[in-house]
Amino acid sequence: MEALEKAAFKPTELPPAAAIAIAIAPSVVMGLVLFKVAALIMLALAVGAGSLAHLGARLARLPMETSPILPAVIAVALAGAATPLHWVLLLAVAGAVLELGRARWLPSVRIQAGLVAFAAIFLATGGATSAYLNPTGLKPLAEPIRFWVVYGGTSAFDPIRLYVGNVPGPVFATSLMAVVIGAAWLWYAGRLSPAAVSRSGRRASMFTATSSARPPGPAARLRSTACGWGPWWMPAGWNVSIPSSIPARLKNSPRW
Repeated sequence: MEALEKAAFKPTELPPAAAIAIAIAPSVVMGLVLFKVAALIMLALAVGAGSLAHLGARLARLPMETSPILPAVIAVALAGAATPLHWVLLLAVAGAVLELGRARWLPSVRIQAGLVAFAAIFLATGGATSAYLNPTGLKPLAEPIRFWVVYGGTSAFDPIRLYVGNVPGPVFATSLMAVVIGAAWLWYAGRLSPAAVSRSGRRASMFTATSSARPPGPAARLRSTACGWGPWWMPAGWNVSIPSSIPARLKNSPRW
């Protein structure tokens, strides 16, 4: 009860890892709803790999600032639902191991190991982790921005689907609605400011607008922020301390 009371009324006192876990929960739930068994298997692999790493660290008495389960889940969250399971497992293991390594040798470096793991494996595999499925029918399909580019400015996704996340994309970061809820929670917990969210949205939108000869419309650009915001607000709650007063939050925001 005390933990629930703290989460509800004193979220600024929560450990950073707990704040992030609560923030990504809506995205994980939406991923399970949209991608069903595929998402459940990916989540199980991430939690399993993170749990084994946690147990190993305990037995070896390695320092842990947070459980390696969280970076393992975050590394998997940005992969497509059709990503081969050996790559999913590699993402989870890499996120967990990198977190243990960071806590052991680079404790002063405040990075989200799961994001580093995903970025490294994405680049090393030539994008093998971006195998997306359409939640309707669970068939392979390009995500909305790629679809727009490939098919010359046409879109098969209406704004409501774009907002809810019923479109191809990262398994646990497709729903813009869920990402916004997570970002709102981080702000409430004193770990993210609207200014930071606005900057992230502008960056994602600018990247989308300049990535093709014929930029997509506002709805598709808005959808792109689900993938664009995710990598920004996930690490935002890691070890960033924002002033607790609302005026101070609006004025001061973390800069990366």
